Amino acid sequence: MSWEDYPMDGNWRKGFFNIQVTRRSIPAQCERVYYEMDIEGNNITMRVNGVHYQTTDIYDNSYQYSDDLVLNFNRHYATATSGEFKVYLNNDLVDLSKPVTLTVNGKKVFNGKLQPNLADMVNSTALFYDKERVYPTHIDVNLDNMTADGPTSGIDSLTADDADENAPIEYYNLQGIRIEKPTEKGIYIRRQGSKATKIAIH
Repeated sequence: MSWEDYPMDGNWRKGFFNIQVTRRSIPAQCERVYYEMDIEGNNITMRVNGVHYQTTDIYDNSYQYSDDLVLNFNRHYATATSGEFKVYLNNDLVDLSKPVTLTVNGKKVFNGKLQPNLADMVNSTALFYDKERVYPTHIDVNLDNMTADGPTSGIDSLTADDADENAPIEYYNLQGIRIEKPTEKGIYIRRQGSKATKIAIH
């Protein structure tokens, strides 16, 4: 799996597949960041590089349009040494009942058993808005000092910054699917702005 992080009409995407960029940093003389991920069993290998595109062949299109048409180019890569991102995981990607190993740019940065939790289910649902991408756990990666961290103990409560009182209230079931205001008995997640809390309907 691979993804290039670049702006579209000046807007940067928040994430791709199971990656969320939390602090963007692009190596010098590069325009993009290239993420590549391979998963074999519970071993995750990632390469994170800056990318520079050097045009080698153009078509002079100035008589019709203001910009020339790029026909060919070379890619130049530089290892990313700063920035932060989250790697979200579920049982479709790894076996969460066993330890997970994450290696980034040749260095093993995480090896441990991850604890599924409601907070990551809610946050990944709010991030991706995709019922096929509900992730109950994650690993935080910091490229500046090449460290990683994840929830390795039980986390059943949800904490976040103070809620935005003007933000709309959203509800999710425990499968991470957004629903209308719940009326049936059960446990749900109530989210307003950046704050999420667990509620029970009796």
